[in-house]
Amino acid sequence: MKYTSIKLIGILLLFTIIANAQNARFTQIYNAPAMLNPALSGKFLGKQRVGVLFSWQNSTIANVAHQNAYFETKFFNKKNKKDNDTSGYNLLNQKGYFGLTLNHYQYGNDISGFTQNTTPINAKFTSLTGSYHFNLTKDSRYYMGIGFQVTNADATLDETKGTDYNLEVSGGGFRYRKTALGNYKNTLGYFDYSLGTYLGFQTEEHLIEMGFAVYHLPQPSNDLNNDPDTKLRRRFSAYTNAFFKVNETKQILFRNVYWEEGIYQASTSYKDSAYITAFYSGVEFINTKPKNNTHVDFGLMTRNFQSAIATANVFLGNKFSTKLSYEVPFNKSIHPANNAYRFELFFSYLLNKMEQGFSAKNRRNMMF
Repeated sequence: MKYTSIKLIGILLLFTIIANAQNARFTQIYNAPAMLNPALSGKFLGKQRVGVLFSWQNSTIANVAHQNAYFETKFFNKKNKKDNDTSGYNLLNQKGYFGLTLNHYQYGNDISGFTQNTTPINAKFTSLTGSYHFNLTKDSRYYMGIGFQVTNADATLDETKGTDYNLEVSGGGFRYRKTALGNYKNTLGYFDYSLGTYLGFQTEEHLIEMGFAVYHLPQPSNDLNNDPDTKLRRRFSAYTNAFFKVNETKQILFRNVYWEEGIYQASTSYKDSAYITAFYSGVEFINTKPKNNTHVDFGLMTRNFQSAIATANVFLGNKFSTKLSYEVPFNKSIHPANNAYRFELFFSYLLNKMEQGFSAKNRRNMMF
């Protein structure tokens, strides 16, 4: 078993080394699951949850605030053996369950009031995501999920508020180019659709899971400068998560996230400004048997091997948790495009009582 774990760790490290990337929006992208993979809707410990993610992103060109908030719930198959289990994660005894998430993401307006908006775009994205999660085998070693998402996007462009704009921190979904006079105004909206899936394998010693998603299937018009031929190009995302047991009280979670947007035929050849890729990789150290309900887990990550990310996951009881992260770029002289500092704060609250304890049966829902 130890030899198998060593091989799996080697595969993950190889995947980390060969990835090529540039930038994306959130540091804690896995805490905005609707933006990572529609199949992750309802994939959490509990039955109903509220999550809010604040992100303050600062570069040498622009300072932009992002907020993402969601409510998600689960609907269980009537054939489940434990219909009275309201904890919502005893998947070993379930035939499957449905997830539903209402998500709202916006950038360009700091609702916290900590920063002043000098960017020309204020964009809002409201999405509804449905998913289905099920076991592929009776022993629950293999499992899977699929999801579909519908999004309504709206943006307001007002250059009189400022023209600070930087693709690295200014958000996505709409295309913008500064006008000569610097006083242009416009509004634009569209509907969008996305698909995602994931597949996992678990034992008592480890868990391996990977997921894939495709966004912007209809490729709607998204140019705020009114270019009718400009379409929202597709985005592809992939992730791998892996738990490895260290001892009876400690486990390590390896995270990898790959993000590629602006995809079209020959996009990799021209490498224009709309073609953006990013890769996150890191580890989190998890206490599986904390002495009390209030404890902290720590992690370290990197984006494109061009920044360092420190994380702290604070658990306050069995319903409320918060995660803090700070991203610092390095080697800015070698990678001048990657100069953004990001401070993020995530809050999660379960609306129902959750069974305590860490085991193989609930481990696969602890990653999001």
